[in-house]
Amino acid sequence: MSPTPLQSPDELLAELGERIKQRRLADGLKQETLADKAGVSRRALIELEAGRGSTLQTLARVLKAM
Repeated sequence: MSPTPLQSPDELLAELGERIKQRRLADGLKQETLADKAGVSRRALIELEAGRGSTLQTLARVLKAM
């Protein structure tokens, strides 16, 4: 999953979401656990992992919690 300069913004969001999901799974965390730790809703984490748009606030909170 190496990013290329030709990726669209949607492709980049999907890749970022997938990387966050893989990291969460590698750490053995459930979505609910990470969402609680990050102070975001589980729905917000689901949307972030799916690459369907999220706020920078949600992204920053999740990355910090990881």
